[in-house]
Amino acid sequence: MAVTRIPTTTTISLQVYLAPTTQVVFIGITRLATLVFFALGTTYTLLYLGPDPLVPLHIKALYLLGSTIPVSAAMLSGPCVSAIRLHLPRVMARDKADVMRWANNVPPNTRLTMTYMRFRPWPVKKQFVFRDLRRLVPNSRRLSNLEHIPERNRESMDKHFLYGWWVRRFAGRYWVNMNFSSKDRCEVPGVWEKMWRQIPWAGEKGVAVDEAVVRQREEANRARMPGPRVPPPPLTRQPQVKKAKK
Repeated sequence: MAVTRIPTTTTISLQVYLAPTTQVVFIGITRLATLVFFALGTTYTLLYLGPDPLVPLHIKALYLLGSTIPVSAAMLSGPCVSAIRLHLPRVMARDKADVMRWANNVPPNTRLTMTYMRFRPWPVKKQFVFRDLRRLVPNSRRLSNLEHIPERNRESMDKHFLYGWWVRRFAGRYWVNMNFSSKDRCEVPGVWEKMWRQIPWAGEKGVAVDEAVVRQREEANRARMPGPRVPPPPLTRQPQVKKAKK
């Protein structure tokens, strides 16, 4: 009976980030309530209160304003990332120790799948490439700390100001809860934290790393390098001792 071998190029999917369950449920409920409140508020105001001349204008304005504020807040904040899965070749993920060593130097072409929620109350999945991610400086005016701009779109964004502004401000920002300190329920805990430190800041090119990552890489390189080679002693000719004549 022939044995079918699994090719070494087969990839596996590992969950490296999982948001708290309470956070995911809360975001889903608020998104659903936002959509319902916005739909009812705008349709009721336009269809029933609008034609009625007895309703004051400020009441109509309050109905419209009250329904648009939650939608505006959702647009200003990035989608909440609930889960991140890492796609690796099977040979690179034989055990957790291999994955942790791999995470010390993440290749730029690494593929990720993020599950997030924004305007829809159910999760949406989208694939990313690691080199297209950028960290955002913390800002109290927005709820987002991660930016995703595909490399093929950067040139178009630089040429067209409005398109670039829309992508950077609304379409390409996400929020990953990096302050969640309770028990990590991922398949390989600690991998996403290492990957996060290697994501460049917005406006930077290449791969930016923190001092801790640089120190880990230097220690790994020193462990792989052999010690200093001691040269052999030089060869010297032994002096010949002449035998005394009898």
